[in-house]
Amino acid sequence: MSEPIRLVIVTDDANRAAPAIFGMALSLLPAWVLVMTDWQEIAALEEGAPCMALWFQKGGFVSLAETTWRERRQDVRLDDDFGHHFNRVTAWLDKRDEADRQALKRALEDVADQEGVVSFDELVRVQAAKKAAETSLVKHFPKPSKWI
Repeated sequence: MSEPIRLVIVTDDANRAAPAIFGMALSLLPAWVLVMTDWQEIAALEEGAPCMALWFQKGGFVSLAETTWRERRQDVRLDDDFGHHFNRVTAWLDKRDEADRQALKRALEDVADQEGVVSFDELVRVQAAKKAAETSLVKHFPKPSKWI
């Protein structure tokens, strides 16, 4: 069973709205977000639907989707407090990022004690030292390591 929709993004350009609000491509949005661009879907929005509207007017013309949105907001009461929903999105992104950081930290701790595993910083120093050794233009070499 799919997750219930908790936020509807109403827009005339879904591929620009997703990164503008979530900082990610449309295909990566969470399952609880629905993006509407079709005027008929917008006209059918139910009262109280949590919505964020974001418009990208092309050539200075108002799209049919935006016109329909304006009319729908007059017909029914929508939960369209952009600031409130943006704060919800930001909180969700913060939780997701923290979960990713914790997962990465656990993964790094699991492999940190294994022989042959090199930190990124150490790898950069080794590569810089190798490159510097190939040329006589470098006067200062990175700190030596056991990997050189």
